[in-house]
Amino acid sequence: MKGRQGICGTGSAVRKLVADLEAWFLLEASPGLIIEFRARGTVQPGEPAPDFKLPASTGGELSLKELLEGNEYLVMFFRPSSRFRGGGLEEVKYFNRAQKALAERGATVVGIQREPLKALQTQSKGLDLNFPLLCDVKGEVAKLYGAYIELEEQGPNTDRKTFIIGKDGFVKTAFVAVGYDADKFALQNHVADVVRVLGPKLGLSNPSRTVCCNLDARRLGNTNSQSRAAADRIQQARLHPFLCCKSSSTS
Repeated sequence: MKGRQGICGTGSAVRKLVADLEAWFLLEASPGLIIEFRARGTVQPGEPAPDFKLPASTGGELSLKELLEGNEYLVMFFRPSSRFRGGGLEEVKYFNRAQKALAERGATVVGIQREPLKALQTQSKGLDLNFPLLCDVKGEVAKLYGAYIELEEQGPNTDRKTFIIGKDGFVKTAFVAVGYDADKFALQNHVADVVRVLGPKLGLSNPSRTVCCNLDARRLGNTNSQSRAAADRIQQARLHPFLCCKSSSTS
C-alpha cells in the first residue's frame, strides 16, 4: 500500500486533487475555446478579486490596489510553504526569469506563501528576485482565493494556484490545476502558459488550452546527470526561451 500513497508520498494530496477534479467543468467561450476549471471556493474569471494587505519581502505591507497601480495585469501565484518541497523554488525562479516577457505584456508578478516573513526575505535575497513575496502565514488570503488546503500528513498549507487580475480589479484568468506537488517540468510549462495567455502584445489573448510539452529529460532513461542537465537546457531553449536566462529588473 505504501506504493499507492501518491506522488512524493502525499496520498491525501492526490485524494484532494481527485475531489477537486470532480467539481471542475469546462466552459466554451467565443471566439475560440477557453478552458476554465471551476472548483469549489476558487475565485472565478469575471469575479472581483478579493482585496488584501500583507507583509512583503520588500518591506512594509502591500495591498492588491497597490500591486495593480501602473500595471495592466497582476500575475499572482500561490505556492506551498517550504515544509513541502515539491518543485522546490523552481516556480519562483521561473517567474523571476519571465519578468521581462511579462512586463512587455503589461503584467507584474507577486507570490504569496504560507511562510514567515524572514524566510521570504531570505528567499528573495538568495534568488535576487525582481518581485515581492507576500507573507500569508495564517492562510487568510489563500482562503479568500480558494488556495487553502489541509492535508493529513502536513496539516494546513497553501495550494498552487495562479490568478491573472486586471487593472479593473477583476480576475481575468485562473489557473487552478497547477498541482500541489508539481515538478519543475510542470512548473516551467505553467509559467510559459501564463505568458501565452497574456498574448504576444499588451492584452489578453484567447488560448486554445493549457498544454504540457512532450519532451521530458526523465524519458532519456539511465543517462548521466550531464545529459539530463543538457536535455533540460534544450527543453527550455526550444519551448520557453524567456525562461533560459535571468531577466533584468523591470521596476
